Amino acid sequence: MADVEEHAVSDDASTDPPGVVIDPSSLESSAGSSATGASGTGTGSLRLGMRIPHDLYDSSGILLLSSGSRITPRALFLISQRDERSVQAEVARPRATPKRVRKVQTEQIDQLLTIELSKKQILPSERISERPRLTLADLEAETQRNLERHHVVTEMLSDLCHSLERGKLIQADGVKTLVREFVDALSLDSDVLSAVVSMQETPGDFLFDHAANGCLLSMTMAAHLGLNRDQIEVIGLGALLRDVGMIKVPEAVRLAPRALSAQERSMIQRHPVYTLDCLEQIRGIPPIAKFIGYQSHERLDRSGYPRKRAGTTIHPFAQIVAIADAYAAMSHPRPHRPAMIPHEAIKQMLHDGAQNRFDGRLLSVFLDCVSAFPTGSMLQLNNGLVGKVVRANPGAHTRPVIIEVDSQGEPTKRSIDLSAEPTLSVVRAY
Repeated sequence: MADVEEHAVSDDASTDPPGVVIDPSSLESSAGSSATGASGTGTGSLRLGMRIPHDLYDSSGILLLSSGSRITPRALFLISQRDERSVQAEVARPRATPKRVRKVQTEQIDQLLTIELSKKQILPSERISERPRLTLADLEAETQRNLERHHVVTEMLSDLCHSLERGKLIQADGVKTLVREFVDALSLDSDVLSAVVSMQETPGDFLFDHAANGCLLSMTMAAHLGLNRDQIEVIGLGALLRDVGMIKVPEAVRLAPRALSAQERSMIQRHPVYTLDCLEQIRGIPPIAKFIGYQSHERLDRSGYPRKRAGTTIHPFAQIVAIADAYAAMSHPRPHRPAMIPHEAIKQMLHDGAQNRFDGRLLSVFLDCVSAFPTGSMLQLNNGLVGKVVRANPGAHTRPVIIEVDSQGEPTKRSIDLSAEPTLSVVRAY
Protein backbone atom coordinates (compact mmCIF):
# COMPACT_ATOMS: atom_id res chain seq x y z
CA MET A 1 0.00 0.00 0.00
CA ALA A 2 2.33 2.69 -1.28
CA ASP A 3 0.17 5.72 -0.51
CA VAL A 4 -0.08 5.08 3.22
CA GLU A 5 1.96 7.43 5.40
CA GLU A 6 4.95 5.48 6.62
CA HIS A 7 6.19 5.15 10.20
CA ALA A 8 7.60 2.39 12.39
CA VAL A 9 5.30 -0.26 13.76
CA SER A 10 6.15 -2.52 16.68
CA ASP A 11 4.72 -6.01 16.71
CA ASP A 12 6.06 -7.17 20.04
CA ALA A 13 4.29 -10.03 21.70
CA SER A 14 1.75 -9.38 24.39
CA THR A 15 2.35 -10.76 27.85
CA ASP A 16 0.36 -13.91 28.48
CA PRO A 17 -0.23 -15.58 31.87
CA PRO A 18 2.51 -18.17 32.36
CA GLY A 19 1.79 -21.80 32.94
CA VAL A 20 3.92 -23.91 35.25
CA VAL A 21 5.90 -27.04 34.36
CA ILE A 22 5.68 -29.83 36.90
CA ASP A 23 8.62 -32.02 37.89
CA PRO A 24 7.16 -35.54 37.82
CA SER A 25 9.74 -36.86 40.24
CA SER A 26 8.16 -34.73 42.97
CA LEU A 27 4.71 -36.21 42.38
CA GLU A 28 3.30 -39.31 43.97
CA SER A 29 -0.02 -40.98 43.28
CA SER A 30 -1.20 -40.79 46.86
CA ALA A 31 -3.93 -38.53 48.14
CA GLY A 32 -1.57 -36.40 50.12
CA SER A 33 1.05 -35.87 47.41
CA SER A 34 2.09 -32.38 46.42
CA ALA A 35 4.52 -30.59 44.13
CA THR A 36 6.02 -27.17 43.88
CA GLY A 37 7.45 -25.55 40.76
CA ALA A 38 11.09 -24.50 40.77
CA SER A 39 12.72 -21.14 40.02
CA GLY A 40 10.72 -19.58 42.83
CA THR A 41 7.40 -20.10 41.03
CA GLY A 42 5.23 -22.33 43.23
CA THR A 43 2.14 -24.15 42.08
CA GLY A 44 0.94 -24.76 45.59
CA SER A 45 0.23 -28.25 46.86
CA LEU A 46 -1.30 -30.53 44.27
CA ARG A 47 -3.92 -32.62 46.02
CA LEU A 48 -6.61 -34.93 44.75
CA GLY A 49 -9.81 -33.04 44.12
CA MET A 50 -8.24 -29.56 43.92
CA ARG A 51 -8.55 -27.35 40.83
CA ILE A 52 -5.28 -26.04 39.45
CA PRO A 53 -4.96 -22.25 39.08
CA HIS A 54 -2.61 -22.34 36.05
CA ASP A 55 -2.23 -24.18 32.77
CA LEU A 56 0.37 -26.92 33.17
CA TYR A 57 2.85 -27.49 30.32
CA ASP A 58 5.81 -29.73 29.71
CA SER A 59 9.10 -28.19 28.58
CA SER A 60 8.09 -28.61 24.92
CA GLY A 61 5.14 -26.34 25.47
CA ILE A 62 2.57 -29.15 25.34
CA LEU A 63 -0.42 -28.49 27.54
CA LEU A 64 -0.79 -31.17 30.21
CA LEU A 65 -3.74 -29.75 32.16
CA SER A 66 -5.65 -26.55 31.55
CA SER A 67 -6.35 -24.10 34.35
CA GLY A 68 -9.42 -25.03 36.36
CA SER A 69 -8.93 -28.76 35.79
CA ARG A 70 -9.56 -30.99 38.79
CA ILE A 71 -6.67 -33.14 39.99
CA THR A 72 -7.56 -36.82 39.76
CA PRO A 73 -5.53 -39.92 40.62
CA ARG A 74 -5.12 -40.56 36.89
CA ALA A 75 -3.90 -36.98 36.30
CA LEU A 76 -1.28 -37.33 39.01
CA PHE A 77 -0.22 -40.70 37.62
CA LEU A 78 0.08 -39.42 34.03
CA ILE A 79 2.12 -36.40 35.11
CA SER A 80 4.40 -38.62 37.18
CA GLN A 81 5.01 -40.80 34.09
CA ARG A 82 6.39 -37.92 32.06
CA ASP A 83 10.01 -38.32 31.03
CA GLU A 84 12.06 -36.32 33.54
CA ARG A 85 14.33 -35.16 30.69
CA SER A 86 11.41 -33.39 28.99
CA VAL A 87 9.51 -32.21 32.07
CA GLN A 88 11.39 -29.86 34.35
CA ALA A 89 10.46 -27.70 37.28
CA GLU A 90 10.41 -24.27 35.70
CA VAL A 91 8.03 -21.67 34.34
CA ALA A 92 6.79 -22.95 31.00
CA ARG A 93 6.63 -21.08 27.77
CA PRO A 94 3.29 -19.35 27.35
CA ARG A 95 0.93 -20.57 24.71
CA ALA A 96 1.82 -19.53 21.18
CA THR A 97 -0.32 -16.47 20.55
CA PRO A 98 -0.52 -14.95 17.05
CA LYS A 99 1.72 -12.07 18.10
CA ARG A 100 4.34 -14.44 19.50
CA VAL A 101 4.24 -16.53 16.34
CA ARG A 102 4.73 -13.38 14.22
CA LYS A 103 7.68 -12.34 16.35
CA VAL A 104 9.35 -15.73 15.79
CA GLN A 105 8.56 -15.52 12.05
CA THR A 106 10.08 -12.06 11.68
CA GLU A 107 13.17 -13.09 13.63
CA GLN A 108 13.60 -16.11 11.36
CA ILE A 109 13.04 -14.13 8.17
CA ASP A 110 15.51 -11.47 9.34
CA GLN A 111 18.14 -14.18 9.90
CA LEU A 112 17.52 -15.63 6.43
CA LEU A 113 17.72 -12.16 4.90
CA THR A 114 21.06 -11.52 6.54
CA ILE A 115 22.42 -14.70 4.98
CA GLU A 116 20.92 -13.95 1.57
CA LEU A 117 22.19 -10.36 1.50
CA SER A 118 25.71 -11.52 2.34
CA LYS A 119 25.91 -13.25 -1.03
CA LYS A 120 27.81 -11.59 -3.85
CA GLN A 121 26.02 -9.56 -6.53
CA ILE A 122 22.35 -10.46 -6.57
CA LEU A 123 21.59 -8.15 -9.53
CA PRO A 124 23.42 -8.17 -12.89
CA SER A 125 26.00 -5.42 -13.34
CA GLU A 126 24.67 -4.51 -16.80
CA ARG A 127 21.19 -4.32 -18.29
CA ILE A 128 20.26 -6.21 -21.42
CA SER A 129 20.78 -4.32 -24.67
CA GLU A 130 18.41 -6.30 -26.90
CA ARG A 131 14.73 -6.53 -26.04
CA PRO A 132 12.12 -8.63 -27.86
CA ARG A 133 9.63 -6.58 -29.86
CA LEU A 134 6.53 -7.48 -31.83
CA THR A 135 4.97 -5.33 -34.52
CA LEU A 136 2.56 -2.80 -33.06
CA ALA A 137 -0.40 -4.79 -34.39
CA ASP A 138 0.89 -7.99 -32.79
CA LEU A 139 1.70 -6.12 -29.58
CA GLU A 140 -1.91 -4.94 -29.37
CA ALA A 141 -3.21 -8.49 -29.88
CA GLU A 142 -0.80 -9.91 -27.26
CA THR A 143 -1.79 -7.15 -24.84
CA GLN A 144 -5.44 -8.13 -25.18
CA ARG A 145 -4.62 -11.78 -24.47
CA ASN A 146 -2.72 -10.81 -21.34
CA LEU A 147 -5.44 -8.42 -20.25
CA GLU A 148 -7.71 -11.48 -20.06
CA ARG A 149 -5.00 -13.30 -18.13
CA HIS A 150 -4.87 -10.32 -15.75
CA HIS A 151 -8.59 -10.81 -15.02
CA VAL A 152 -7.99 -14.52 -14.38
CA VAL A 153 -5.16 -13.90 -11.93
CA THR A 154 -7.17 -11.34 -9.94
CA GLU A 155 -10.03 -13.83 -9.60
CA MET A 156 -7.61 -16.57 -8.58
CA LEU A 157 -5.99 -14.27 -6.03
CA SER A 158 -9.41 -13.37 -4.63
CA ASP A 159 -10.26 -17.07 -4.19
CA LEU A 160 -6.86 -17.71 -2.62
CA CYS A 161 -7.37 -14.94 -0.06
CA HIS A 162 -10.82 -16.21 0.83
CA SER A 163 -9.29 -19.64 1.47
CA LEU A 164 -6.61 -18.03 3.64
CA GLU A 165 -9.30 -16.29 5.67
CA ARG A 166 -10.87 -19.68 6.35
CA GLY A 167 -7.53 -21.04 7.53
CA LYS A 168 -7.05 -23.49 4.67
CA LEU A 169 -3.69 -24.77 3.48
CA ILE A 170 -3.19 -23.91 -0.18
CA GLN A 171 -0.96 -25.10 -3.00
CA ALA A 172 0.82 -22.38 -4.98
CA ASP A 173 0.61 -24.28 -8.28
CA GLY A 174 -2.18 -22.17 -9.82
CA VAL A 175 -0.60 -18.78 -9.26
CA LYS A 176 2.81 -20.11 -10.28
CA THR A 177 1.36 -21.27 -13.60
CA LEU A 178 -0.11 -17.84 -14.34
CA VAL A 179 3.16 -16.13 -13.43
CA ARG A 180 4.96 -18.40 -15.89
CA GLU A 181 2.48 -17.47 -18.61
CA PHE A 182 3.17 -13.79 -18.02
CA VAL A 183 6.91 -14.48 -18.34
CA ASP A 184 6.19 -16.22 -21.65
CA ALA A 185 4.50 -13.01 -22.81
CA LEU A 186 7.57 -10.97 -21.80
CA SER A 187 9.71 -13.22 -23.97
CA LEU A 188 7.64 -12.08 -26.97
CA ASP A 189 7.67 -8.35 -26.20
CA SER A 190 9.12 -6.55 -23.18
CA ASP A 191 6.41 -3.85 -23.36
CA VAL A 192 3.36 -6.11 -23.24
CA LEU A 193 2.83 -6.31 -19.47
CA SER A 194 3.22 -2.57 -18.84
CA ALA A 195 0.65 -2.06 -21.62
CA VAL A 196 -1.75 -4.39 -19.78
CA VAL A 197 -1.38 -2.36 -16.57
CA SER A 198 -2.23 0.84 -18.44
CA MET A 199 -5.40 -0.62 -19.99
CA GLN A 200 -7.26 -2.33 -17.13
CA GLU A 201 -9.67 -0.59 -14.77
CA THR A 202 -9.55 -0.72 -10.99
CA PRO A 203 -12.65 -2.13 -9.22
CA GLY A 204 -14.00 -0.95 -5.88
CA ASP A 205 -11.93 -3.41 -3.83
CA PHE A 206 -8.58 -2.68 -5.43
CA LEU A 207 -6.49 -5.19 -3.48
CA PHE A 208 -6.31 -8.00 -6.07
CA ASP A 209 -6.14 -5.71 -9.07
CA HIS A 210 -3.29 -3.78 -7.48
CA ALA A 211 -1.45 -7.01 -6.67
CA ALA A 212 -1.60 -8.08 -10.31
CA ASN A 213 -0.48 -4.64 -11.56
CA GLY A 214 2.55 -4.62 -9.29
CA CYS A 215 3.35 -8.18 -10.33
CA LEU A 216 3.39 -7.33 -14.06
CA LEU A 217 5.47 -4.18 -13.63
CA SER A 218 7.94 -5.96 -11.34
CA MET A 219 8.48 -8.76 -13.84
CA THR A 220 8.93 -6.21 -16.62
CA MET A 221 11.66 -4.49 -14.60
CA ALA A 222 13.30 -7.83 -13.83
CA ALA A 223 13.39 -8.71 -17.54
CA HIS A 224 14.91 -5.32 -18.42
CA LEU A 225 17.57 -5.90 -15.77
CA GLY A 226 18.57 -9.13 -17.49
CA LEU A 227 17.58 -11.46 -14.66
CA ASN A 228 17.07 -15.10 -15.62
CA ARG A 229 13.68 -16.73 -15.99
CA ASP A 230 13.66 -18.35 -12.55
CA GLN A 231 14.45 -15.00 -10.93
CA ILE A 232 11.74 -13.21 -12.92
CA GLU A 233 9.22 -15.85 -11.85
CA VAL A 234 10.08 -15.62 -8.15
CA ILE A 235 9.86 -11.81 -8.32
CA GLY A 236 6.47 -12.14 -10.00
CA LEU A 237 5.25 -14.60 -7.37
CA GLY A 238 6.45 -12.46 -4.48
CA ALA A 239 4.94 -9.33 -6.02
CA LEU A 240 1.61 -11.03 -6.64
CA LEU A 241 1.34 -12.22 -3.03
CA ARG A 242 2.98 -9.22 -1.35
CA ASP A 243 -0.24 -7.79 0.06
CA VAL A 244 -2.21 -10.90 1.04
CA GLY A 245 -1.79 -9.83 4.67
CA MET A 246 -4.18 -6.96 3.92
CA ILE A 247 -7.06 -9.42 4.32
CA LYS A 248 -6.39 -9.19 8.07
CA VAL A 249 -6.96 -5.42 8.00
CA PRO A 250 -10.63 -4.51 8.49
CA GLU A 251 -12.36 -3.61 5.25
CA ALA A 252 -13.62 -0.39 6.85
CA VAL A 253 -9.98 0.69 7.14
CA ARG A 254 -8.68 -0.77 3.88
CA LEU A 255 -11.47 0.79 1.80
CA ALA A 256 -11.97 3.97 3.85
CA PRO A 257 -13.07 6.82 1.51
CA ARG A 258 -11.04 9.35 3.53
CA ALA A 259 -7.62 9.96 5.00
CA LEU A 260 -6.71 7.41 7.66
CA SER A 261 -6.14 8.16 11.32
CA ALA A 262 -2.77 7.40 12.92
CA GLN A 263 -4.20 4.24 14.46
CA GLU A 264 -5.62 3.11 11.10
CA ARG A 265 -2.30 3.76 9.36
CA SER A 266 -0.63 1.63 12.00
CA MET A 267 -3.04 -1.20 11.17
CA ILE A 268 -2.17 -0.90 7.46
CA GLN A 269 1.54 -0.86 8.22
CA ARG A 270 1.33 -4.19 10.01
CA HIS A 271 0.16 -6.00 6.92
CA PRO A 272 3.62 -7.13 5.69
CA VAL A 273 3.97 -9.10 8.93
CA TYR A 274 0.46 -10.49 8.44
CA THR A 275 1.59 -11.46 4.93
CA LEU A 276 4.26 -13.69 6.45
CA ASP A 277 1.48 -15.38 8.45
CA CYS A 278 -0.55 -15.97 5.31
CA LEU A 279 2.36 -17.27 3.25
CA GLU A 280 2.88 -20.01 5.83
CA GLN A 281 -0.50 -21.38 4.69
CA ILE A 282 0.61 -21.57 1.05
CA ARG A 283 2.73 -24.57 0.09
CA GLY A 284 5.60 -24.11 -2.33
CA ILE A 285 6.47 -20.46 -1.65
CA PRO A 286 10.25 -19.94 -1.92
CA PRO A 287 12.02 -17.85 0.75
CA ILE A 288 12.83 -15.00 -1.64
CA ALA A 289 9.11 -14.52 -2.38
CA LYS A 290 8.62 -14.17 1.38
CA PHE A 291 11.41 -11.58 1.53
CA ILE A 292 9.51 -9.59 -1.09
CA GLY A 293 6.23 -9.78 0.81
CA TYR A 294 8.00 -8.69 3.98
CA GLN A 295 10.11 -5.85 2.58
CA SER A 296 8.39 -4.35 -0.47
CA HIS A 297 7.09 -1.43 1.62
CA GLU A 298 10.49 -0.55 3.04
CA ARG A 299 12.38 2.47 1.69
CA LEU A 300 16.11 3.11 1.38
CA ASP A 301 15.91 6.18 3.67
CA ARG A 302 14.31 4.15 6.51
CA SER A 303 10.92 5.81 5.98
CA GLY A 304 9.22 2.53 5.09
CA TYR A 305 7.54 -0.19 7.08
CA PRO A 306 7.24 -2.54 8.91
CA ARG A 307 10.85 -2.35 10.18
CA LYS A 308 12.30 0.93 8.86
CA ARG A 309 15.13 -0.91 7.12
CA ALA A 310 17.92 0.93 5.30
CA GLY A 311 19.15 0.33 1.77
CA THR A 312 21.69 -2.45 2.27
CA THR A 313 19.30 -4.40 4.51
CA ILE A 314 16.49 -4.47 1.92
CA HIS A 315 16.61 -7.31 -0.60
CA PRO A 316 17.13 -5.97 -4.17
CA PHE A 317 14.14 -7.96 -5.41
CA ALA A 318 11.97 -6.23 -2.78
CA GLN A 319 13.38 -2.89 -3.97
CA ILE A 320 12.25 -3.72 -7.51
CA VAL A 321 8.75 -4.54 -6.31
CA ALA A 322 8.66 -1.42 -4.12
CA ILE A 323 9.06 0.80 -7.19
CA ALA A 324 6.44 -1.10 -9.19
CA ASP A 325 4.06 -1.07 -6.22
CA ALA A 326 4.40 2.67 -5.66
CA TYR A 327 3.73 3.55 -9.30
CA ALA A 328 0.81 1.12 -9.59
CA ALA A 329 -0.76 2.65 -6.48
CA MET A 330 -0.35 6.27 -7.58
CA SER A 331 -1.54 5.74 -11.16
CA HIS A 332 -4.79 4.00 -10.16
CA PRO A 333 -7.68 5.33 -8.06
CA ARG A 334 -8.29 4.59 -4.42
CA PRO A 335 -11.48 5.09 -2.39
CA HIS A 336 -10.06 8.28 -0.87
CA ARG A 337 -8.51 9.82 -4.02
CA PRO A 338 -8.54 9.74 -7.83
CA ALA A 339 -5.73 8.27 -9.90
CA MET A 340 -2.77 10.47 -10.73
CA ILE A 341 -2.09 11.13 -14.41
CA PRO A 342 0.66 8.63 -15.29
CA HIS A 343 3.16 11.37 -16.15
CA GLU A 344 2.48 13.07 -12.78
CA ALA A 345 2.97 9.73 -11.01
CA ILE A 346 6.34 9.38 -12.74
CA LYS A 347 7.33 12.88 -11.57
CA GLN A 348 6.45 11.88 -8.01
CA MET A 349 8.52 8.71 -8.39
CA LEU A 350 11.51 10.79 -9.54
CA HIS A 351 11.01 13.12 -6.57
CA ASP A 352 11.01 10.14 -4.21
CA GLY A 353 14.15 8.86 -5.91
CA ALA A 354 15.85 12.22 -5.34
CA GLN A 355 14.91 11.88 -1.66
CA ASN A 356 16.74 8.50 -1.61
CA ARG A 357 13.60 6.46 -1.08
CA PHE A 358 14.29 4.38 -4.18
CA ASP A 359 17.50 3.09 -5.73
CA GLY A 360 18.54 5.35 -8.62
CA ARG A 361 19.63 2.55 -10.92
CA LEU A 362 16.40 0.61 -10.40
CA LEU A 363 14.35 3.76 -10.95
CA SER A 364 16.15 4.28 -14.26
CA VAL A 365 15.30 0.70 -15.24
CA PHE A 366 11.68 1.40 -14.36
CA LEU A 367 11.72 4.41 -16.69
CA ASP A 368 13.14 2.16 -19.41
CA CYS A 369 10.03 0.04 -18.94
CA VAL A 370 7.34 2.74 -18.85
CA SER A 371 9.09 5.98 -19.95
CA ALA A 372 8.39 9.41 -18.50
CA PHE A 373 5.11 9.20 -20.43
CA PRO A 374 3.77 5.71 -19.66
CA THR A 375 1.86 3.56 -22.11
CA GLY A 376 -1.64 4.92 -22.64
CA SER A 377 -0.65 8.55 -21.99
CA MET A 378 -1.94 11.14 -24.43
CA LEU A 379 0.72 13.56 -25.72
CA GLN A 380 0.46 16.82 -27.62
CA LEU A 381 3.54 17.64 -29.70
CA ASN A 382 5.05 20.98 -30.62
CA ASN A 383 3.67 20.62 -34.16
CA GLY A 384 0.11 20.30 -32.87
CA LEU A 385 -0.15 16.55 -33.43
CA VAL A 386 -1.75 14.44 -30.68
CA GLY A 387 -0.76 10.83 -30.07
CA LYS A 388 -1.14 7.95 -27.66
CA VAL A 389 1.93 6.29 -26.16
CA VAL A 390 2.25 2.63 -27.17
CA ARG A 391 5.88 1.89 -26.29
CA ALA A 392 8.70 3.10 -24.10
CA ASN A 393 12.13 3.79 -25.57
CA PRO A 394 14.80 2.57 -23.12
CA GLY A 395 17.41 5.26 -22.60
CA ALA A 396 15.17 7.93 -24.18
CA HIS A 397 12.63 8.31 -21.40
CA THR A 398 10.94 11.44 -22.74
CA ARG A 399 10.71 10.19 -26.33
CA PRO A 400 8.40 7.13 -26.52
CA VAL A 401 6.69 5.60 -29.54
CA ILE A 402 3.21 7.02 -30.16
CA ILE A 403 0.25 6.35 -32.42
CA GLU A 404 -1.30 9.48 -33.91
CA VAL A 405 -4.97 10.04 -33.04
CA ASP A 406 -7.52 11.99 -35.08
CA SER A 407 -9.72 14.88 -33.96
CA GLN A 408 -12.22 12.40 -32.44
CA GLY A 409 -9.46 10.75 -30.41
CA GLU A 410 -9.43 7.59 -32.51
CA PRO A 411 -6.06 6.04 -33.35
CA THR A 412 -4.82 6.24 -36.90
CA LYS A 413 -2.36 3.86 -38.54
CA ARG A 414 0.53 6.30 -38.27
CA SER A 415 3.14 5.58 -35.59
CA ILE A 416 5.92 7.99 -34.63
CA ASP A 417 9.11 7.03 -32.79
CA LEU A 418 9.98 10.28 -31.03
CA SER A 419 13.54 9.08 -30.41
CA ALA A 420 14.04 9.25 -34.21
CA GLU A 421 12.39 12.69 -34.57
CA PRO A 422 14.68 15.27 -32.90
CA THR A 423 12.59 18.23 -34.08
CA LEU A 424 9.47 16.98 -32.28
CA SER A 425 8.94 17.46 -28.56
CA VAL A 426 6.16 16.95 -26.05
CA VAL A 427 4.43 20.12 -24.90
CA ARG A 428 1.58 18.53 -22.93
CA ALA A 429 0.81 15.15 -21.36
CA TYR A 430 -2.60 14.03 -20.13
